Amino acid sequence: IAGRLRGLSAREARRSAEALAHELDIGPWMDRRALPEGGGLSGGIRRLTGFAMAIAAPAPLLILDEPTNDIDASRRRLLWDALRRRGDQGAGALLVTHNVAEAERIVDELVVLDRGRVVAAGSPARLRGTQDNDLRLELQLAPGAADPSELATAPPVRQRVRTGRRTLLTVAATDAARGVAWATAQREHGLLEGFTLAPATLEDAYLALTAPGAAPGSAELDPADPHQETAHV
Repeated sequence: IAGRLRGLSAREARRSAEALAHELDIGPWMDRRALPEGGGLSGGIRRLTGFAMAIAAPAPLLILDEPTNDIDASRRRLLWDALRRRGDQGAGALLVTHNVAEAERIVDELVVLDRGRVVAAGSPARLRGTQDNDLRLELQLAPGAADPSELATAPPVRQRVRTGRRTLLTVAATDAARGVAWATAQREHGLLEGFTLAPATLEDAYLALTAPGAAPGSAELDPADPHQETAHV
């Protein structure tokens, strides 16, 4: 029906439906009649069916609101692959999502909203504000302990974000060994419960941009560091 409404012939609409059922792995539900209010189908299958209806016929722009909610991990990847293929064919997509990790993998440009206010816009790499070889040193502070990353003995950091007992430090890869040795010492002194080292992500930038007191367009980076790049709207 969605294909016919968008101008496809009956044959074209059927062919599109069959191709999408295979592409999104929803073939077993293709001819199942949904009960009122979607009864008889899981939330994930209903969501995938809605997505299939949106892309049943070529369109210059797709508008998607939380398209992967309720969808299992394997079919979620199929959805993103399908969306990326349409993008490669020239279609645009306006996507609303709270899943920062998914946004980092799929989008070309993004806008970060905080309580209805635009706080940053740009590519994921620009909003991360980091070099490709930057790493994230995540500290889990001990209960009641001061944040040792604010002391002069801490390793050089490009960015620091504090959320509760969790502190995220963005460090250069060349300082990784020093950072791990320092964090190990802080744990032995009882200031940290633990720490992890991983590549810097868009989530780090998102937390900085939406932290209390953060200025619009700023990830609260250290202005003394010339390697940092602030995202502006």
